[in-house]
Order: sequence, then structure tokens, then C-alpha cells
Amino acid sequence: MAEMDSRERWACFFRYYGERKGLIEEIERAEEGIAMAEQVVLDFTETELERLREDAQIKFELDAQEELFEMKEDARNEGLA
Repeated sequence: MAEMDSRERWACFFRYYGERKGLIEEIERAEEGIAMAEQVVLDFTETELERLREDAQIKFELDAQEELFEMKEDARNEGLA
């Protein structure tokens, strides 16, 4: 958990909410905003939760692609690639 940044914790929260209780509890202890968000999520329908999970997964994948692209750009600029 310590190696996750806030963005990754939020992605995990939406991806695994309702599936991995231990992980969610650990995330909530590390991120106060997520603990407060759980109270809101309790009012969501399953369809809304699934949409949030999908959005979180897409965002996580796009962020990872962007990070990889930036690393490659840096390597090119330094003559390493």
C-alpha cells in the first residue's frame, strides 16, 4: 500500500470496492478522502458502481501509458533509446 500514490489508491478503491474488503479497508486507512467516499458509495446502485470501476480502470491504463510514453521520450532525449 505504501508504494501506491493517491491516484492508484482511488483506482483500486473503485476497481475492487465490494470485492476485496481487506484491501479496501487498508486503502481507507491510508486515504481519508476514500474513507469519506465510501459513505457516498453506499448509496450507489450496482450499475453505477460498475461504471465507476470501468472508468477507474480506463484512467489507470491511460495514466500508465502516458507514464511509459514520457519515460521513452526522456530516454530518447538523453540518447538512450
